[in-house]
Amino acid sequence: MLYKNENIIRIILLSIGAILGTALMLIFGNTNITLPVTAIVGMIFGSTLTFIFNRFLSRQSFKQQLLLTNISTKLNAHQQAFSIWWDIRSNINQGEKIYEIVVKAHDWWQNNCLYLYPKSRKAFYNCLLFATSHRDLMIVQNPNYDYRKDIKESWDTIIAPGLIIPEEVELESFEDQDQLFKFKSPSV
Repeated sequence: MLYKNENIIRIILLSIGAILGTALMLIFGNTNITLPVTAIVGMIFGSTLTFIFNRFLSRQSFKQQLLLTNISTKLNAHQQAFSIWWDIRSNINQGEKIYEIVVKAHDWWQNNCLYLYPKSRKAFYNCLLFATSHRDLMIVQNPNYDYRKDIKESWDTIIAPGLIIPEEVELESFEDQDQLFKFKSPSV
């Protein structure tokens, strides 16, 4: 039921039709022909108003159902993205396993990215881009280059969806964010 009192509204609309019929009867006088004609006109008018009201209700109900379905789909996509992100974050230094996870995540991304809100979409995609190269940054040995800044930028990009996704769907954030991000990137 879209409106609490929609049955009462229907009765009021039918009553308006009856009142119109009575008004017509008073205007044209009380004759044997006027009474049935005014009753029929009143019923038609009241029924028409009720029909219009019912059409309005059905359209509003349809819009509301679409909105709820859309919200449910978006929430589900964000939950899946968060779960995939968690898997990526948990396995970031696991060699070949991270590549398999990122390939599956990219397939999911192609089928679901439009359901994500803009910041979540961007953060998730950037996470995918950085996830495969993060481990390589950790093991590269070049004495002429300091990789600490690159490693920090990579890690910050990888953990970003864990902050952005819950924020964008307006769910309560984890109370203990240290627990959420306990697998910090090793210091260099």
